[in-house]
Amino acid sequence: MKLNLGVVSEFPSNQTEIDIFKDNWTYDLPLNAVSGEAKTFKKGLAFLDRCHKLFGSFSDFDVLELGPLEGEITYHIKKLDPKNIVAIEARVASYLKCLIVGNILGFNNVRFMLGDFIEYLEKTPAHADILFAPGVLYHMVDPVRLISLAAKNSDRLFIGTHYYDEELLRWVGTKQEKLCGIANPNWNMPADSETSYAKFGFECNLYQHNYNVTIESQMDPDKNHHHGIEMHAYFMKKDDIVRAIKHFGMDVIDVVDMPNLERGPYVEIIAASSLSDLPSGPGGSPARRQLLTI
Repeated sequence: MKLNLGVVSEFPSNQTEIDIFKDNWTYDLPLNAVSGEAKTFKKGLAFLDRCHKLFGSFSDFDVLELGPLEGEITYHIKKLDPKNIVAIEARVASYLKCLIVGNILGFNNVRFMLGDFIEYLEKTPAHADILFAPGVLYHMVDPVRLISLAAKNSDRLFIGTHYYDEELLRWVGTKQEKLCGIANPNWNMPADSETSYAKFGFECNLYQHNYNVTIESQMDPDKNHHHGIEMHAYFMKKDDIVRAIKHFGMDVIDVVDMPNLERGPYVEIIAASSLSDLPSGPGGSPARRQLLTI
C-alpha cells in the first residue's frame, strides 16, 4: 500500500484517521471503527495486573515503554494512571500509528518518541520508576546490552520475551502453517548459529535468527512489521536472561514461563532494584528521578 498523504474529503472521524493505514493495522482498536484483528486492546494484560499487585499504585510513576508498535500496551499501562509515560518506537509507520491511537483515545500524559531506544538509554540521564520491555529483547542484536541499560535506567523492570529452546522451537517449526499471518513466519525457527558472548562482565551463548525478509521489505514503511530493525537478531536462553538481570543489579521477583505458546517459548519477568539500592526520599520513601519527556 501507499500512504494517502493528500486531501481527505470525507467527514472527519476516527475512521478517517485510522484509514491513513487502511488494512494495515495489527490490533482491533477499542472503537466503533474498522482496524486490525488482534483483540488485545480489548482484553486485560495479566503481567500488568502482577506489576500492580507487586508495586502498588502507579500514580507517582514515570514510565518508560520500549517498542509500543500501535500503542496497545501503552493503552493498558495508562489505565494504571501513572504520572507520565514515555514510549519510544523506531519504525516511522508504527510511530505514526501510535500518534493516531493516542489522539483518538486521549493519551494526554503520554509522549511517543521516534528513534532508537538503545540510543536514548545510553545518551540521556533518563530514569524510570518502571520500564516495560515487552516483545523487544528477542529482536536485539545485543540483548545483553539492552538488559544492562534497562537495569541501569529504571528502578523496576518488566521484560516479556521469546527465548531459545531448540526442542520447543523445532515444535513451533512443525506448526508453521499457523504463523502465516505474521510478517516473517520463520523468525522463530531454530537458530541459525550459536555465538559466544562476553561483554559487560557477563558471559553466555546467543542464538542468531535471520529475518526472512529482503532489505527493501525491511525498510518499507508500508509493511506491517513484526520484527526488529536489523536483518537478524539473537535469542537468549531463559536462564541466561534471568541471570543477566541479576548480574546488572536487579532482584528477580516474578517469573511466568509459557513454554508452549504457538509462536514459541515465552517468559515474563518482573524485577526491581533492591530496596537498599533505591535512592531515599523524604520520609524514607524512594526518591524518583525525572524521566525525560522532550
